[in-house]
Amino acid sequence: MRLTAKNNDYVQARPGYFAPTNAPPAAPPEPREIDRLAMTADVLTAVPIQLAGRMGKGEPNDPSLSLVIRVDLNPLKFSEGGDRHMQKLMFLAELLDGGGRMVTAKEGVMDLALKDDTLTRLKASGINATLGLNAPPGPYKVRVVVQDADGKIGAVNQAVEIPK
Repeated sequence: MRLTAKNNDYVQARPGYFAPTNAPPAAPPEPREIDRLAMTADVLTAVPIQLAGRMGKGEPNDPSLSLVIRVDLNPLKFSEGGDRHMQKLMFLAELLDGGGRMVTAKEGVMDLALKDDTLTRLKASGINATLGLNAPPGPYKVRVVVQDADGKIGAVNQAVEIPK
């Protein structure tokens, strides 16, 4: 493109223009298995877990519930990578009100790359993960779901009261 007048006008252009397509919007992805199971009340034991909790201090009007999730590593399969035993654990914890509606939730991931002696020690004692949830005082149900890299899942439910 060339300008024919001799004044200080100029042309600005961008490298391209793409017209919108008429393709339908993409369907939302299917929920992950851990998310689907978090919405149920099923107790699952393929990944053995124990749940404990303790109260902490969050925001002034928002107490904190610290969930300690102990996972038994004995039934889990570890892949080998050099001198390491590898496994990935995904944690999902949610706090449900009396009507079963989610108040708050948190997700965490633990990537393990353990040497022989560490794996032996942790198989004897289990491994702990901690997730914190903040919510107003009241009665709740805690739902925790844990999934390993092979797709095995453990899930537990526990009633809890967050004091004022």
